[in-house]
Amino acid sequence: MGNQSPLLKSPPAWKLSLAEYIARNIELWQRAGVFTLFLADVIVVAGLAITFVNFVGGIQRETALEAELTRPLIDYSAYHARHRARPLALVRVDVIPTQAGLADVAVTLKNVNERWIAREAEVRISLGGRDFPLVRTHLLPGETRTVAAFRGQYRSGDLAGAHIARVSWRRLKGAALPNASAITASQFRYLPLRGGTTGLDFTVTNTTPYAFWSVPITVVARQGAEPVGVAYTTITQMKSGETRQAAVSWNYTIPSVTQTIADIAVNVSDPSVFMSLPGTPTPPLNF
Repeated sequence: MGNQSPLLKSPPAWKLSLAEYIARNIELWQRAGVFTLFLADVIVVAGLAITFVNFVGGIQRETALEAELTRPLIDYSAYHARHRARPLALVRVDVIPTQAGLADVAVTLKNVNERWIAREAEVRISLGGRDFPLVRTHLLPGETRTVAAFRGQYRSGDLAGAHIARVSWRRLKGAALPNASAITASQFRYLPLRGGTTGLDFTVTNTTPYAFWSVPITVVARQGAEPVGVAYTTITQMKSGETRQAAVSWNYTIPSVTQTIADIAVNVSDPSVFMSLPGTPTPPLNF
């Protein structure tokens, strides 16, 4: 009994303390481990949820981006709406009784476009429901034009009408057009003639550097804001720097006139209106 067997030797104190500590706290450690695993699961699930949300959002953004890339960068409908020729504006229609049972009709048009030329406009004028033959004219950008129909059957109260039947448009490109306003009319002189008729003499001056085969002129005599007479005449082969006398007449008496408008309708966008004379410049070819 004096010597103790090694197998029955007592373990060191630190091992006993460690075993006791483990025995007392093993349940706490197990709970901590379970909580840690739970927390890790939550983090993983949250990460997966964030990834899923980003994935779904990325699909939506990609779809929106693809739609944006396939959408035309230019709104052609809006572009054409802004740049197409706008219709001619019908400013006013006036009936001018001339003799018993007859009347003239004056129609004022305006080209509201800045870059479009109405190369040929067909205007249908009517009086009392009866149509005159088509009247053809042209309007440069921003230009106002008066056209007229003459000697229509008229009864008191008949109404006049006008509409644009057809317009042939041309877009203005390149250089500016020659200045048609440099052809002017002045020195209007009304003359009472025999038989109750009225004449009008005036001068026309061409201060442009060009000569023209024909210079059409529509004259409107106004008393205040109302026209009391309309007439048409043409000067042929008018050279640069030339001043010519012109005249029109009415087979009725024109009342007192307060304003005379001479609408000179030279289509400077048409090269065929220019005369080719020695020593005169040639109009630009890129109208």
